[in-house]
Amino acid sequence: MTNAKYLILDDLDSGLFSAKTIESQKFLRNFFDVIDTRDAREKSRILITTNMQITDFSNIDDRLSSRMSAIRINGKDFGGV
Repeated sequence: MTNAKYLILDDLDSGLFSAKTIESQKFLRNFFDVIDTRDAREKSRILITTNMQITDFSNIDDRLSSRMSAIRINGKDFGGV
């Protein structure tokens, strides 16, 4: 995940960030390590799709939200097809 030119994280859920289990805390440490490693590399891109608002990310981690740009896309959800 750290060496790919593009990393796509589909349908990221706020529950991952609010869960207090040991597994979720391990996931978050690894998640932020990947983000930090990729951010240090030039031309490294991450695309995240989510139903979360951009303000939800700022409540999680200022370092993460400061690196993001939000694009709202309205349309039909094809996930159930």
